[in-house]
Formats: sequence, C-alpha cells, structure tokens
Amino acid sequence: IDEMWHRHVLDTKSYAPDCVALCGAVIHHDAEGDRDIISRRGRALTTLHHYRRVFSQEPPVAVWAFGDEIFDATLRPDASSAAAG
Repeated sequence: IDEMWHRHVLDTKSYAPDCVALCGAVIHHDAEGDRDIISRRGRALTTLHHYRRVFSQEPPVAVWAFGDEIFDATLRPDASSAAAG
C-alpha cells in the first residue's frame, strides 16, 4: 500500500483530484512522518480500525505490514486470526 501511494503521489495531476474524490481532502506527504513512532502508531491504528470497519475482516499482513516497532503482539493485524486459529 505504501509503495502504491508513493507512486500515486508523484502523479500530481491525478493525485489531488483522486484524494478529494475519495477522501474529501488531499492527503499530504510528510517525509518525516516515520520518525515520530507514537504518531505513526496512531495513524496505523486508525487505518486498521477503518479497514476492519469497512471490510469486516483483518487486513492481509502481506499487504498491510506496519512493522513490529509499532505494534505489540496483541495489536498486530494478524494477531486476532493467529489467536483464533
């Protein structure tokens, strides 16, 4: 997802109108966004919450890998499916 988004953001002619159409506003890139781990964790949790709400399932880990530094074992996207199975 991150790689796809970064490729799209470079296509500025279509990126801005696509963001407005899908999200109601342009999502700006923050090159320093990974440095603040607390803020990054909050964004990741918000993303997971909305993914689960929209799709009624856990996100596939191969696509939505946030990194272990953000989540403890109970919050990782694959934790509930691993605990259940």
